[in-house]
Amino acid sequence: MNNSRGSGVAIIDYFEYFRAVNRPSRPHYHGYMNKEEYKQANIDFLRVKAAEEGVVKLQGGVLVEVLSSGVGTKCPVLGSVVMTRYRGTLIDGREFDRSDDTSPIIEPFRVRDVIAGWQVALIRMHKGDKWRVYIPATYAYGNKRVDNIPANSTLIFDIELVDFQ
Repeated sequence: MNNSRGSGVAIIDYFEYFRAVNRPSRPHYHGYMNKEEYKQANIDFLRVKAAEEGVVKLQGGVLVEVLSSGVGTKCPVLGSVVMTRYRGTLIDGREFDRSDDTSPIIEPFRVRDVIAGWQVALIRMHKGDKWRVYIPATYAYGNKRVDNIPANSTLIFDIELVDFQ
């Protein structure tokens, strides 16, 4: 289940981990784990991810990887109206949300109106930046289930900041 990339840092295959803890006689949560196991798996995921090369830790434990850099020197502020393209997944790869990439119209929103983890990332991005953002549950929905997102979930977003005002 653990392997190493020569850096001495253990890399965990979370899909393998999910299968390994599947015990039908136990209470289930998010497929194979009970609530505490799921919470711990999300904490472990962030700990391992934070040690990877190219991953930067921001306020509140939000982690970012720069996929590509945009242009400009200005960043949005909490009151800015932004337009983004995005895709949101859980640590098991399950997609829970995405923008409509086929539409030429992008729905604008204020930075201060989104979850804290998005705010932490957006106020550091430039127009055209594409980042992968790992948001701990404490900067997302915490111990509350929201729609098809289980409580204590780490949220992973690929975000492109298309424009802002």
